[in-house]
Amino acid sequence: MDAAPLRAEAAFATDAAAAYIAKLCKHFRHKIEASWDDASGEARFPGAVARFTASAGRLDIAIDAEDAASMTRAKAVVEDHLLRFAFREQPEALDWRESGGLA
Repeated sequence: MDAAPLRAEAAFATDAAAAYIAKLCKHFRHKIEASWDDASGEARFPGAVARFTASAGRLDIAIDAEDAASMTRAKAVVEDHLLRFAFREQPEALDWRESGGLA
């Protein structure tokens, strides 16, 4: 999936972005294709691709999807796992910015 018509983006304020990328991708690769390095990662869900980027003080997330159902599922899975993994930071729900007909 190279060109997706739908996109959602969110940022999560944290000083542990690289660690969360590794944890998310390691977890996801048990069921789907996932890869990562020290500053970024990618998880390929059915119909959607989630990309993670670590920067100073935050984790950026971008999801590209083929359709609304794939987007909804990918966002839910990514957000649920991130919020569970980051429980010590007492996170709130992610504020997704959507484009490509989702808004």
